[in-house]
Parts: sequence; C-alpha cells; structure tokens
Amino acid sequence: MSKVKKPVLVIHGDTCSYCQQPLSSNLTRLNVPGDYMVSDIAKVALVQKSATVTWQISSLKSG
Repeated sequence: MSKVKKPVLVIHGDTCSYCQQPLSSNLTRLNVPGDYMVSDIAKVALVQKSATVTWQISSLKSG
C-alpha cells in the first residue's frame, strides 16, 4: 500500500446533509445531499496557508 502525500477528498452523495470528516492527515470525506429529492451543488476549494492545506467547502444554495 502506498501513501499519498497530497490532500485527497472523497465525495459521495446521500440523503443526509453536508458532513465533512477528516479521516487521516491527508484524507477527508465529504457527504453531500445527493438524493433525487434533495439536490445541492458544493463549491470546493483547496486552501494553502504556509505548510497547512485545508479544504474549503460550502453549499451554493445556503452558503
């Protein structure tokens, strides 16, 4: 198994609301509303401040 040294974002849709969960230092899980009755679009950006890299995630509907 190899290690990825860059940030990885895994996105999946479900009936729940947004949920962002860091799983390890470089792996983040994002659950977005993806049910046929609930649709939303996420705005995702990778933000780097010094040596720290974070995901900036927001809903285009609710901000």
